Amino acid sequence: MTGKNITRVDLWSNCETPSPSSETASQVLNGLKREDVFVVRRLAIDIAVAITREQAFKDDDMVEVVRKLSAILESTIAWLARHGVNGRALRRAGSPS
Repeated sequence: MTGKNITRVDLWSNCETPSPSSETASQVLNGLKREDVFVVRRLAIDIAVAITREQAFKDDDMVEVVRKLSAILESTIAWLARHGVNGRALRRAGSPS
């Protein structure tokens, strides 16, 4: 898989807890190369924006969705950090308000 072919769907899993989502995201990301950093960063931005949108709904489903997205975002930020990209701003964008 290359960065051009990766999608948010690849990072999202149908797991019941955030941990497997994080593991799934890590597995997908670990198959990518340094030249995919811009695509992964764009996905991280999209995930952070999605977290912000979900928090606006304030319903029971929002909590689980934010938990999963946050786990995926953390894996994505860790991958970016290993490839020399500072992801702290992405973490702040996806943090609970």
